[in-house]
Amino acid sequence: MIRLLTQLLFLMNITLTYSQDFKLSVLGDFLVGNKYLSYEFGPAVNVELLFNKIPITVNATTRFYLSELSTENLFSYSYTYTVSGIGTSLKYYPIKWTIQPYVGLGIFLNFNNISTSGNASFIDNKYALENVNDNISVEVISGLKLSANSPINFIVEVTRTFNKPGYDLVITDYDNNIIIRKEKLNFNSVFIKFGLQFSL
Repeated sequence: MIRLLTQLLFLMNITLTYSQDFKLSVLGDFLVGNKYLSYEFGPAVNVELLFNKIPITVNATTRFYLSELSTENLFSYSYTYTVSGIGTSLKYYPIKWTIQPYVGLGIFLNFNNISTSGNASFIDNKYALENVNDNISVEVISGLKLSANSPINFIVEVTRTFNKPGYDLVITDYDNNIIIRKEKLNFNSVFIKFGLQFSL
């Protein structure tokens, strides 16, 4: 416990000593492709803390996604899937220029909600799904800041998410009491993100 408090105090001291300013970003996130999702998109808000002497930023993000689980060969009903999340990330800026590339790592807590207008039952050898538990996901980030030295920046970002809620998808033949097919739900995805960043 004492070690953790010491580390937190050290981090706060670095933040206060080397911090330069804050930036606020508003982004639109769009799913590029995922086996289980027909689409996924939504807004995100990011606050970025910049430092004077080190090319690393600390970010806090909140977001909300709306999506639909794919009915093509997979699910027995059209499931609406919404997920809200909060997370933090570190981004590294290797060069300082008008256009600034960056890479980063992030971790998110996801609050999942799945609903359908139909009853959760197994039909046509497709999966049925009741709900998905909240979970933690990890992200690998790469992006570009355009006009990085101006008060308003345009951001383009590509994010690879590693997101596997702990849920088994099972198709059961109740008449013969056998499992026809079983696999893990997998929301690992690639997103492309566009947004504006403002100096605070």
